[in-house]
Amino acid sequence: MIALLIPWFGMPAHAEELPENEVSYKLGDGLRFTLDEGRHTFRIGGFVQPSWQPTFADGDVEQILVPKRTQFVVDGSLEDDRILFEVLTDFSLQQPLLNAWVGVRVGRALTVSAGQKPNPANLREMLFNEGYLSFPERSLLSQAFSETGREFGLFADVEIPLGNALVRPSFAVTSGDGRNSFGVDSRDVDLGGFKYGGRLDLLPLGDFAEGNRGFVTDVAHESRPRLALGGAVSFNDGASAPNGEGHGEFELFDADGNPQLPGYTKLNADLVVKWQGLSLLGEYVNTTASRLPGSFTDPVGGNPLVTGQISEFLVLGSGINAQVGYFFDFGLGIDLRYSTLLSEFDQETSQLRDTTATGAVITAFVQDHDLKFQLAGSRVQAGDFDPFVVAELLAHLRF
Repeated sequence: MIALLIPWFGMPAHAEELPENEVSYKLGDGLRFTLDEGRHTFRIGGFVQPSWQPTFADGDVEQILVPKRTQFVVDGSLEDDRILFEVLTDFSLQQPLLNAWVGVRVGRALTVSAGQKPNPANLREMLFNEGYLSFPERSLLSQAFSETGREFGLFADVEIPLGNALVRPSFAVTSGDGRNSFGVDSRDVDLGGFKYGGRLDLLPLGDFAEGNRGFVTDVAHESRPRLALGGAVSFNDGASAPNGEGHGEFELFDADGNPQLPGYTKLNADLVVKWQGLSLLGEYVNTTASRLPGSFTDPVGGNPLVTGQISEFLVLGSGINAQVGYFFDFGLGIDLRYSTLLSEFDQETSQLRDTTATGAVITAFVQDHDLKFQLAGSRVQAGDFDPFVVAELLAHLRF
């Protein structure tokens, strides 16, 4: 199919009528078509991550050898970057669609988009594509308080320069039911109300270097310190999944047997620092539930929701994640990570349990994030359970 497309895009049918088009390929950038003298671009790419993961617990060893991620992307822009689009899939998932959106630039400062994409009101790490993570897996914090971070709705991103500094507000109104939020088919309607969220990022020392954004590792060895401070908040007006990013995983009712889903609020604060190969990521999250009085766990009103029982349905509590790393100029990166979760209610049935995780990873960057190899290990201690250790050897190729 691609072989048929290349000559069609690469050579105009009537040279006297159509401007010259170009076709190029670069490892990590994919197959790129440039049309109408650069006014339109169209790219096909993706990446694969074969992974070997042994887990050590209670003296036993379990081994997994899988293609951890197999992402395929089609994206581009039209009319000199005024219209943007992306379709991103991961065929290692049962439901492969991750992103599917169209955006419009309004002036230089505002971009408005609609569709399914990462919600900016999530933790900082959840805004990074899986191919740019410092560790093979997201942190304990991200895994507890998010799924994929992607939701269906309307999004607005603003960039305001203030001298050398930058201010980046972002806003989102989504379905509140996570990705593919309308269930198994069109008859499975959206549950609860909308989810409202926003993020404010401040870069007081200026933007990161070109090609050094969208991840933590300082591959560009920033010559001057760079800092991104962020805060985000979201309110899900009727959550039906433990972390407010899912669909129909539990039900609650009012006294008349009508659905009465709880409100779910999430507060995030984070920072990223990069300078001369050194990088730091810090994150904090806190979640609370509302609209609980008069709720019942069955439609006949026989079992009222009691104090603390909401933690059986929602991930409630707080957590921190801290990650520090260094990127050597010969292509080797070392990162250390510490994460801890604190449950709001200390009971065995809570969705969130007190948990601590420490981890380390060595990454060999053959060509930045386009071709790399990682060896990682982590130790997880959850409540009174015995700790377990997870190791992972991962290869990453962006084509």
